[in-house]
Amino acid sequence: MYLELFQILDSYRHNCFTWLDKEVDKITIDKIVDDMYRIVPSKQSKVPWHLDVLGPTRDIAVRKSIYHFTYNVTHKPFGRPNPQSDAPYVFIFATRELSRQEIGCNDDMLMPETARIQLENEIGFASYCLKVLANVNKLDFGFCGCLNYLGLKRLRKVLKKPKNWTPKLVCGIGHGQYNRDSIIRNYDTMSLENFQRPASIEKPDINKIIKKHY
Repeated sequence: MYLELFQILDSYRHNCFTWLDKEVDKITIDKIVDDMYRIVPSKQSKVPWHLDVLGPTRDIAVRKSIYHFTYNVTHKPFGRPNPQSDAPYVFIFATRELSRQEIGCNDDMLMPETARIQLENEIGFASYCLKVLANVNKLDFGFCGCLNYLGLKRLRKVLKKPKNWTPKLVCGIGHGQYNRDSIIRNYDTMSLENFQRPASIEKPDINKIIKKHY
């Protein structure tokens, strides 16, 4: 079982940027999401995150707002879109403000830095659980953390979110493609344009990162 799971995850280890126009079964997505929520760990079961799942029928206004929110304006020389956000199913993880009753006796959650660390850790757990479950179902997965908060007001408006709604991570699930060059839609001009998939970047040597004390 270990070897089988490792081989699946190893074959999907590269981030997926661009997507095929191939239908993904809604029942499969529902099962992946429900199973993720069942198995993902959460400190004191507080679950300080909220998840919106947007499907393939979302309208152009929503697609445009996600396009601008995930546009990497710092990428040189002209900025670069993150087409993970155009996957058939898009997942937006955001902060969930806990009520005083939910916090209960866990007063450490009233400390902003502690609450932030727990939120970010748990979104990491949940998003990777989604990835594993997607891959086991032979679906591709993309992470997008290059968020352009200048576009947040527009995204809140089209999704009818309150002013305190703050997304932290955007992910995509679908059938992907890993070609060096792909065609994506520019939601400013609505025209198709070339997207050059980032080359795989080697991680630092394992011995530089991991020290085994046994």
